[in-house]
Amino acid sequence: ALVMGISSDILYPTYQQRQIADMLIGHGVPAKYVEIDSPHGHDAFLINFVQLAPRLVGDRDAGQVDRAVESKRSIGGKVRETT
Repeated sequence: ALVMGISSDILYPTYQQRQIADMLIGHGVPAKYVEIDSPHGHDAFLINFVQLAPRLVGDRDAGQVDRAVESKRSIGGKVRETT
């Protein structure tokens, strides 16, 4: 399972997303928490395509994601990952 948080999201705060990932892991579900650093709050998932796309598809379609990212640049930021 992939659980994503956005640093400035006040609708679904990152601490809650971390709790979800921790609960999944605690119940034996392989889970990964990824936090996107963005000033756009909850709407970052619509705006920060460059940061989100590679996390959503993983290694499966890396070439396709690279092409999509190049064709649709958005505001950048840092990405923090924990497992």
